[in-house]
Amino acid sequence: MKKIKIGLVAVASPVESGGERGGDLLARAEKEITKAGMEVIVYPELIWDPAAAIDACEKMKAEKVNSLVVMDITWVIDSMKYIFTTQLQVPTMYWAVPYTETFSIGCVQHYGSILKAMGYTYDYVYGLPEDEKVIEGIRSYAKVGVAVDNAKNMIIGLAGPRQTWRVAGPQDMSKEEWDFTIKTGVTFVHLEMEEITDIADSISDEEAKKVLAELKKRSGKSVASEEALVYNAKVYMATKEIIKKYHLTSLAAECYPNYGGLMNLVESWLGDEGFYVDTEGDLGHTFIINTLNQLSEGGVVALGEAGSIDEERNMIPIAHEGSTPMSLADSLDRARINASGDLGTFVGVPHKAMDTVTTCAIVGNGGNYKVFIARGRTLSVTHDEWVEGGSKLLVNLQYDIPAASVIEQLIKGGMDHHFVIKEGDYTKEMEKFCDYMGFETLKLT
Repeated sequence: MKKIKIGLVAVASPVESGGERGGDLLARAEKEITKAGMEVIVYPELIWDPAAAIDACEKMKAEKVNSLVVMDITWVIDSMKYIFTTQLQVPTMYWAVPYTETFSIGCVQHYGSILKAMGYTYDYVYGLPEDEKVIEGIRSYAKVGVAVDNAKNMIIGLAGPRQTWRVAGPQDMSKEEWDFTIKTGVTFVHLEMEEITDIADSISDEEAKKVLAELKKRSGKSVASEEALVYNAKVYMATKEIIKKYHLTSLAAECYPNYGGLMNLVESWLGDEGFYVDTEGDLGHTFIINTLNQLSEGGVVALGEAGSIDEERNMIPIAHEGSTPMSLADSLDRARINASGDLGTFVGVPHKAMDTVTTCAIVGNGGNYKVFIARGRTLSVTHDEWVEGGSKLLVNLQYDIPAASVIEQLIKGGMDHHFVIKEGDYTKEMEKFCDYMGFETLKLT
C-alpha cells in the first residue's frame, strides 16, 4: 500500500491583514499533522508571491507528494493558487483559518467556485491546527490523494481471450480498456491462461505438496480430492510467478466455460495475502477493490451478487461462485473447499457478521462511469442457509432501508450485478475519490 505524503504550504498577501499569523499557524499545522501520524512535506516559508509558489511546487514535485494542503492565511489572488493547481495536479485541501479580518473562508469559497467551474474538484477544512475535525478532514482527503496516486500506478493483468478483429478500433485491446485507462491512469496487461497453466504443469508434485502443506494451515476443510488440491497449489505457485513477472497489482482471470474452477481457490489463498484475483475477468471491480484496499490500508474483500431478496428479515443474500478469502468466514472451521469438475475447486465461505461494511459497484463505458457507494452491515449465516445457498460464498447483507428498495434503486440506477463488500466505513473517502476521478455516484435514498 502506498503511504500518505502530504504537501503543506501557507499563502498570504502583503496587502491584506492577518499575514503576521502565518508563520505560527504553519508551524502548528505541521506539528499537529505529524502528531496524527501522517508524513508532511512543508514549504518552510510563508508564500507571498508567485515566485515562491513556483519554488514550493518544485519542492513538492521532488518529494512526490500525493496530496496538498494550502492554508489561506489571508485573502490571496487567484493567479497564485492557480500555480499549485496546474503544477501539482494532486487532490488539494484548502484550509481556511477563523479570523474575520482575513476573509480566509471567503477566499476558499471564491477559488473553489472557479475550480468547480473549470471542472476541478477539491475539499476544504475550517479551523485552527488544534481542532481534531480539521486534522481528521486532512487525513480523510489525504487518503483520497494516495488512492488517486495508486490508481496511476495500478497494473491489472487480464488473463483470457480478447478479440483479434475490429470494425474501426483497436485489434487485441478493446476501446473500453483505452477509455478506462485514460480516465483513471490504470494499465492493463494481457496474458493467456495457458501462460499460467503451462507453468503449473512444469511444477513437480513434490514441490506443490510442500507449498500445499503450508496453505492448508490457513484453509478450511476440504471435500475436494488431494489430487485437485495439489494441482491448485501448482496454479497458485504459477500465478505468483506471473504476478512477479508482470509486476501486477491484481489479476482478472478467465473463468467459465473453459476454466471454471481453476482460479477460485487460488484467489482465496492470494486474497488472504493481500493480492486480489477476480475470476470473471471483471476489470472494473478489480479496480474498485484495489481502491478500497488502498483507502483502508489493506485487508480482505468479498465480491458477490444478489441471490435473492429476503423481505421478512430485510436483507439481501449475496452469493458467488466461491473464491472469497477464507478469513472472511466467521470460523475457519466453517470454510470449505469444494470440488468443481476433475481438478477444479470453489470455496465455501459463510461470511461473518460485521457491524459496518462499505459496499461498492461500478458500471459505465466511454469514459463515463457510475459507482454505487453505501454503508451497510452483514448478519451471521446459519449452516442451513449456507447449504441452501449452494455452499459457496454467502453474505447476509443489510442496509437501513428495505432490501427490495435497494435492489430497485440499483436496477433503476443501471448498476451491474456485482457487489464489493469491505469491512469498515470508507464511504466518505470513496465519494471524494469518485468526485476527483469524475465518476458519477449512486447513493441509497
